[in-house]
Amino acid sequence: MKTEKLILNFVRQYRKPFSAETAASFTNVDREELEPVLTNLLAEGMIKLISEGIYVKANRYNPTVCYRQKGTWNFHPQSAAHLLDLIEKGNYTSIRKITDDFPRSRQWVYVYLEALASIDVIGFDEKYYVKSRARLKDLGKVVNRGILRDIKPKAEQTDPQIQEQRKAEAAERKRLKMERDAARAEVRREMKAYKDAKKAEWEKVVKQREYYQKNLQSMIVKYNSKYSS
Repeated sequence: MKTEKLILNFVRQYRKPFSAETAASFTNVDREELEPVLTNLLAEGMIKLISEGIYVKANRYNPTVCYRQKGTWNFHPQSAAHLLDLIEKGNYTSIRKITDDFPRSRQWVYVYLEALASIDVIGFDEKYYVKSRARLKDLGKVVNRGILRDIKPKAEQTDPQIQEQRKAEAAERKRLKMERDAARAEVRREMKAYKDAKKAEWEKVVKQREYYQKNLQSMIVKYNSKYSS
């Protein structure tokens, strides 16, 4: 799994403040690879810097700040704005080309484009373009499934090559979902193993304290017995 996706899965699962060292310990990613990813997530608004070197997942206590109209998806206007910035600067005719230049999965880009098209923020005229950002605050209120097919030219919709590409993209989305679910399960397993290890270590410390305390009490009893007369 790519480093970016591994770190993103960690950020989505971890609900407490964390440092680069914490993220590295949970993901087994070197600091040199991890820190640029955290910088990108910070710029995209996925995480916040609450003090020097300490991050936290954005909106972790207020998930209702964005709408959830497509399954369990949360739509973040700030993340959508970054996507729109890329579309305005580029010449993108397909989702595949967008994801080549954008640090998100094809599924993420597809779902966001669908939500943006549903509120008339983007259109397609030989390439994707930004129509207006006026309704960006309404992102996720209404999501019209299949709207991306509707905004493209009819000739493209019936092109066998395009149809084949769509099938490939659908298969890729399915694969990415399975990969993401597996990564989440792995993060949960790692977190459980970490908690179990901490618990075992604490129990070991408690037993050692009890052992030393019993020895100390035994020594005191022997001492008092020997010198009490």
